[in-house]
Amino acid sequence: MKEKTSKNKVLYVITKSNFGGAQRYVYELAKRSHEEGIETAVALGGNGILVDKLKEIGITIFPLESAVRDIHLTKEFKLLLRLYSVVKSFQPTVLHLNSPKIGGIGAVVGRILRIPKIIYTNHGWPFKEERPEWQLMLIRFFSWLTIFFNKKIIVLSETEKDFVKRWPTASKKIEVIPNGLSPFDAYPKEVAQKKLGIETSPNTLVIGTIAELHKNKGLTYAIEGIRMYLDHNPAQKTLFAIIGEGERRHELESQIKASNMGKNVILCGHIDNARLYLNAFDIFLLSSIKEGLPYAILEAGYTGVPVISTSVGGIPEVIKNFETGLLIPPRRPQEIKNALIYIEEHPEIIQKISTGLSKKVKDVYDFDIVYKKTHELYN
Repeated sequence: MKEKTSKNKVLYVITKSNFGGAQRYVYELAKRSHEEGIETAVALGGNGILVDKLKEIGITIFPLESAVRDIHLTKEFKLLLRLYSVVKSFQPTVLHLNSPKIGGIGAVVGRILRIPKIIYTNHGWPFKEERPEWQLMLIRFFSWLTIFFNKKIIVLSETEKDFVKRWPTASKKIEVIPNGLSPFDAYPKEVAQKKLGIETSPNTLVIGTIAELHKNKGLTYAIEGIRMYLDHNPAQKTLFAIIGEGERRHELESQIKASNMGKNVILCGHIDNARLYLNAFDIFLLSSIKEGLPYAILEAGYTGVPVISTSVGGIPEVIKNFETGLLIPPRRPQEIKNALIYIEEHPEIIQKISTGLSKKVKDVYDFDIVYKKTHELYN
């Protein structure tokens, strides 16, 4: 680690400690800041994979025992008091908040303690989730309060900016800084498939995804779409490998059993550094119904795997239909089936979209650029 050369002290705060996109974002920024000699710490809830990864690289951790995703008034008050204690103790010059709940509570704490720079990164606006309308109205109001109390808002795409740019005070605070990747070398196809336990024949079509088993990832639609594709072309041996873990595992297992797809769908569970296995797939499928700008799309593109994705969040800024991938509407299994049939009938599209996406990711979505732009806000 370099000697400390910056006057900044950065405290990253996030609700959960699994290793989804938001946690990956915090880890990458905290790791680079730490390596650059900036005094860095992370406050977070739970005892998940992110905790272990941060400990491995020597970053200070502050547990937030009351941090949970769902709303619970008693726990929110305890979280506010705990975060107040952490911020007052660490005395950061930069308070970088992640996740909607932390974005609001953390901004209030930062204002009370007069932290010079309070920044919130939105990883996908929560009012874009499937919820009753009365809940969405409340969420929109609290999202505006989050914008109001924070001094800068980072969004991952122009699309996410467009959702709120006309809200009072929002336009002057929002900065678009997408996710970015550092170079990596994925396993060769045969090695990746062997490590995943995927047994294939020369004609097997392997469709894959990397996703938390959460309702926002739309995996029930993906499984149904692939079932429909199998009904259309039963002679095509097809496997769907899902790398990831989460709260919807039992629901997905029940769907797989009820659809008689036990030989076609593989739940691989959590795999550390899952991007190294991307070459195992002939096609990468993202079926999300809500996203900001997922790393998985960028990583699949970087490795040259052709992508089928739903047109949510900032994804259409990365995937241009028939140029860098195939875009489909969310919640439409029929469209997943149609996209797979299109690729089957137009094999020349594979090379075009995989080459186009790979070039775009390497040219535009570079982590060095993300880090530089983020630290310009800090400074």
